Amino acid sequence: MGSGHGRDLEKSAAWANRVADRIERAEAEASRIADVVSRGAVPGECSPKIIPAPARGPAVVHRPVEAVLTDNGPRLRHGTEQGFHALLVNSPLQRMEIKAQNAMGEDYTPRYTTWQHKAAFDYAMVAERMAKGRMKCTNLDGLARGGAESVTDAYVIDKERYERMRERIGLRVALRFKGSKAFAKQGRKLILCLDLVERVCHRGDDFQTVLRAHQWQVRARYYERLHEALRASLDSLYGF
Repeated sequence: MGSGHGRDLEKSAAWANRVADRIERAEAEASRIADVVSRGAVPGECSPKIIPAPARGPAVVHRPVEAVLTDNGPRLRHGTEQGFHALLVNSPLQRMEIKAQNAMGEDYTPRYTTWQHKAAFDYAMVAERMAKGRMKCTNLDGLARGGAESVTDAYVIDKERYERMRERIGLRVALRFKGSKAFAKQGRKLILCLDLVERVCHRGDDFQTVLRAHQWQVRARYYERLHEALRASLDSLYGF
């Protein structure tokens, strides 16, 4: 009786642990899903016609500005009313544009073209799928061939595209220093265009983070040189 009762208690404890583990995993999954859904929420300032879409990624309210002619001359005003603004995907390049627009006001002109924004987005998507694809291929290794083949094939296609993109950017230098001995003593490093595109477009770093990672001082003239290098690198992705 004693040994049988002890085994029953062990089974009950094991069952209780399994239930507790399932509850914990279910709660964690529910929290993860809620976080994903919240990232796709549409701010109340935007048009009600915009649907929630977590896959859209980080976005900001876009209040388009238009010039109108008044009795006192041309004036700027919002092109949409409160509650009907647009939603703009908040990519790293878009954050740069918004920051420049806020700083320059009416003197603002876009730093990047539509094609350059698209190139940055495409690079980020392929680089992200590459990072996730490695884990998926590793996890599927040894499983049934059907699903594993489809994931592996997609990974190979992305890998080839990723490598072509990086080949087009090449080993050009985004920011080099003059007087190499003096700067080398300060620990400064060359900033390659490949590293610049990877950090800004994929990781979402700003120029300040890029400069400091390579031991450079944060100065306006370096910002301009990085802008030029990033524009040229993004153009090269589409052969411009």
